[in-house]
Amino acid sequence: MESNKHYMQMSLLNESVRVANQIFGIGNYVVGSNNFIYYDPMNPRKNVGPDCFFIKNVPFDPTWEKWKVWEQNDRYPDVIFELLSKTTRKKDEETNKAIYEQVFETPEYFYFDPDGLTFRGWQLDAGEYVAMQPDQRGWLWSEQLGVWVGHWHGCVDRYDTTWLRFYFEDGNLVPTREEIQHQQTQRADAEATRAHAEATRADEAEAELARLRKLLSNQVQADDADSND
Repeated sequence: MESNKHYMQMSLLNESVRVANQIFGIGNYVVGSNNFIYYDPMNPRKNVGPDCFFIKNVPFDPTWEKWKVWEQNDRYPDVIFELLSKTTRKKDEETNKAIYEQVFETPEYFYFDPDGLTFRGWQLDAGEYVAMQPDQRGWLWSEQLGVWVGHWHGCVDRYDTTWLRFYFEDGNLVPTREEIQHQQTQRADAEATRAHAEATRADEAEAELARLRKLLSNQVQADDADSND
């Protein structure tokens, strides 16, 4: 890792994959961040540690640490994200990209530079990576995840900058669990404010009714006194 910003972005991608799958109702998947993937049982040196990867339709196992493909029915990642840095750029752009394309045959590969904001993606087509074409917003569509992937400027863990985030098909941002909790708190606060306002209006209406009743009662008493005179 070049900086804490890289780690924060990696965690954000991991979180976004989990939240998207939770919202979509998908329970069987694996998402890893910097976990090693071993792909040659005869050579343990042949491994990579993607910054974030996603494997769908596999049993959930929170205890796994290393992904050995020969022990996992030869399942390779369906999506891989790499975060570019000064020390990893060449490897991510060339060496790892070739492994993901030719060995893993991973359907989608994205890389993002958290500092320079370079963002590109590829889809596997007939055994070769073909560059994805961004839409007018600069976003790329991930068929494997069922979301748009694109830039987002905002505050994450007290750090305001541009991040790589996911968007639903309708363009709405895939929230983090913290953002979901914040939204729920805001809705609860708004509901409490509304309920308090309604209760206040009811109390005021009741007080006004009581005042009018008393005024009417006093007027009736005054009219009775006048008639007796």
